[in-house]
Amino acid sequence: MGGALIINMASVSASRPKAELVAYNASKAGVEMMTKSVALHCAHNGYGINVNSISPGVIQTQMLEKVIGQVEDGEALMDSYKAMHPIGRIGETKDVASMAVFLAGEEASFITGADFIVDGALSIN
Repeated sequence: MGGALIINMASVSASRPKAELVAYNASKAGVEMMTKSVALHCAHNGYGINVNSISPGVIQTQMLEKVIGQVEDGEALMDSYKAMHPIGRIGETKDVASMAVFLAGEEASFITGADFIVDGALSIN
């Protein structure tokens, strides 16, 4: 790539909000706009820094395990999360990591100011 790289973590919640996640939705929408703004700033100033964001769907993480453990019927909640994703499963950390590796590679050297949705088609369902 030659220059530096910033990859921010947004979420599909930035564009497909859930009523109970007001602050989370707003913060992730802010991350998307910050990504675009910083990308423009870096480009206009010739810093050689590409700035992009990744917007995952539901991903199997410790945060998700904590949420599942806090509800009465965690299995039903997990099934509902799986059902939201047209491919029939939630994501794995490697799905998000693969996008980050791509963005860090030479193939992505002309990509900046973009948000990459990694969500098993959740956001278009």
